[in-house]
Amino acid sequence: MKRIVFMIVVLVVEGMSSGCAISIISPAIQRYKKVQHEVKLEDSKDKVLSILLPTQKNLGSEYTKSPSTFMHNGVKTEIYYMRSKIIHDDLTTDKEFTPYIFKNAKLHAIGWKTLGGPKSGNIKNLTSTSDNQ
Repeated sequence: MKRIVFMIVVLVVEGMSSGCAISIISPAIQRYKKVQHEVKLEDSKDKVLSILLPTQKNLGSEYTKSPSTFMHNGVKTEIYYMRSKIIHDDLTTDKEFTPYIFKNAKLHAIGWKTLGGPKSGNIKNLTSTSDNQ
């Protein structure tokens, strides 16, 4: 009997935490979808981020992906990830983000194709803001 009660409590708590995530993530995705078409290739990083970052403002770090910055062939490359989707599996993965790739502070590409596709797996613990390549 105690085991059944324990299992019910665990299921209720898990359900509540999932519902909370959805209530936080869904509005951010809706805001993002309203403005994503306002940015164009070759726009300045400042312009793009002034449009996109406000859409992500209420997301906690557990629902975001930190930007990456690195030099490649002498060109400063920065990648910002915008939450654009939610997959109801209680994980935060690359597939739930759209990357915006900047080279020398200009928008060079949008999406995973330029990066070779999303990486698999949970990214909740990825917090690196710079990669040296």
